[in-house]
Amino acid sequence: MKIALYFDCQNVSHVFLRDVISYCQNERYEIIIKKAYKDFTKHCGWDEILHASDIESVQVFSSKPNCVDVSLCLDALDDALVLTQLDAVGIVSSDCDFTPLIIKLKKLGKTVLGFGEQKTKQSVKDAYSNFILLHRQIDKICDLSDIVQAVKEKGGSNSYVCNAKVVNFLQNKGNKAKPADYGFTSWKNLYESNAQIFKINPDFKSDLAVALV
Repeated sequence: MKIALYFDCQNVSHVFLRDVISYCQNERYEIIIKKAYKDFTKHCGWDEILHASDIESVQVFSSKPNCVDVSLCLDALDDALVLTQLDAVGIVSSDCDFTPLIIKLKKLGKTVLGFGEQKTKQSVKDAYSNFILLHRQIDKICDLSDIVQAVKEKGGSNSYVCNAKVVNFLQNKGNKAKPADYGFTSWKNLYESNAQIFKINPDFKSDLAVALV
């Protein structure tokens, strides 16, 4: 069976690339399309991997909301309509905005695989023909103790602290100060994926604010 893979690089970490490719190979899928979507003016862990791979990089400027989602959806639909030999489509994202795309692709007779983390909404998981949960293995994740210390130092045990202060603390200590250094696409993604350690203040408008659980 032939499959096309679409990577939402602003939503899913680069550490899962090997897992996605391995799954498709183990399930005997022939990958005929691999496209990755992100704003390449903003550096993250995907950049080096994409530069050294055969994945087609699609530049999407993030000045407007959902630009990546729209571009990915348009390409996936266009490829599904044009490439009659295409049997399946794989969407690598934990985003909840792809449900209409999933429904449309299934109506076109395509098997639609979803690759995402636990935070993916259950309604989206159910929409896919098959949802593959992406787990963070221990050997793939960096020690977060530096960030825990930063939150404690700047905000205390229970108080929220502006994320900019956390980053500044890490920089001053000479520690890793980018979410990509820890295998995540954004600080928000890092905190949400480690909800047993961190919690985000949803009412903090001017900047991301974080506290320890």
